[in-house]
Amino acid sequence: MQLGNWWGRAGRRHAAAWLTGAALSGCAILGPHERHAGAMLRPLDGSSVEGRVALAERVEGLQLTYDIVGLAPNTQHTVVIHAGGDCGGQGARDIGMRLTAGDVLPPGAGAPARYSPRLTRIWADGNGVAMGFFVLPGLTLDGVRSVVGRTLVIHSGVDEWDEADDAASDPSASANDDHAGRVLACGVIAR
Repeated sequence: MQLGNWWGRAGRRHAAAWLTGAALSGCAILGPHERHAGAMLRPLDGSSVEGRVALAERVEGLQLTYDIVGLAPNTQHTVVIHAGGDCGGQGARDIGMRLTAGDVLPPGAGAPARYSPRLTRIWADGNGVAMGFFVLPGLTLDGVRSVVGRTLVIHSGVDEWDEADDAASDPSASANDDHAGRVLACGVIAR
C-alpha cells in the first residue's frame, strides 16, 4: 500500500514535468512568436494630437499600426522614430535626432536599416483622424535593429527633406530636424 502511494505521487510529478516540458518545447516547434510593442502618443506644446501606435515584427519589417486623433482636418503629417528615449524637455528637445542606420547598427553589422519617409506619411480625414499602417523594412523590436526605448513622434506637415528625391538626397540629412514640422505628439516605444 505504501509503495502504491509513492508511485502515485511520483507518477503525478513525472507527468507534470513531462507536460510542462512538452508545452515549452511545443512553443519552439510551432515557430517563432511575433514580437509586439506600442507607444501611447501624448500631445506636446499645446497640441491636441494624441493616439496610439502598435508595432509588430513581420517578415517584411516592422509594421506600425496607428490610430491618431486631434490632427487638423484634411492634412498630411509625418511619423518619425527618433533616437532619444524621452518625450520631455522644453520643445520636446529630449526626443533626440531622427533614427538613422548608424543609431541601430554597430559598424560592420550588415545592411543599413533605411526607410523611406514616404512610407511614414499619414493623412488626417475631415474629422482630424488618421488610421492605418505602414511597414518599415530593416527595423525590429529586438537585437541591434531594435526601436524599443526610442521615441515615436508625429510632425506636422511633410518635411522639406522628405520631399527631396531619395536618390539625390544626402542620407545624413535624414538625421537633421532643421526642416521638420512642429512636433505635435510623442510617445516612447515600449513592450
